[in-house]
Amino acid sequence: MEPPLRTPIPRPTTRSARAARSRAAWRERGTDRRSCPWPEFIRRSELPPRGPAAGTGGARADVQHDGTLGDPTGLLSKGNEPVSETAAASSGPEVRSGGCLPLCGKIRFTVTGPVDDPHICACDHCSKRSGAPFQWWLGFPLAGLVWTGAEPTWFDTHPGKTARGWCPACGTHIAARDYGEDKTIIGILATALDGYGTDPTLVPTNLNRLPEAAPWLTQAG
Repeated sequence: MEPPLRTPIPRPTTRSARAARSRAAWRERGTDRRSCPWPEFIRRSELPPRGPAAGTGGARADVQHDGTLGDPTGLLSKGNEPVSETAAASSGPEVRSGGCLPLCGKIRFTVTGPVDDPHICACDHCSKRSGAPFQWWLGFPLAGLVWTGAEPTWFDTHPGKTARGWCPACGTHIAARDYGEDKTIIGILATALDGYGTDPTLVPTNLNRLPEAAPWLTQAG
């Protein structure tokens, strides 16, 4: 009697194997991640197509004192490098929702309007407050922001000028704002949005405060 057929159990893919396949894919596309400086690596990557510039009409917030809502043109004039040459603002889903950690859920919000100046910032305030080398910021019309849960706790990083908000229960970083009646844009952290990883319109188009970044941030690997 013949032995019963057995279906081989697939071996789990190791992290090193996945990394090797990823490097091979980049080489096939003509981009070597290990030898390409990080901003140039982003410029040469296949960024998703972007819509026409939006949110540039009318008044917008001044550049944040801590660099959160940096203007690409102003930043470039100070020697910072662009992450890509696409428009600073993009069109996309008009209504987005977000909040703090799902296990907490104290902070919830919706924001309506186009994304303005999606960028990452490596300034001292962003790195200190987040415990990470940079933060990923998006600008939205302040008038389109609605807190559907509790409002964040705000801390004045520049008293009377700029404040950052986070959840007092779980500590999730949510937003940053400038004070003043003429301020029409609020900064929202991309990671506070629901489904931020699947929205191609949120790809950062600028790297802010590069001179303050950790040296390895601009290196490959």
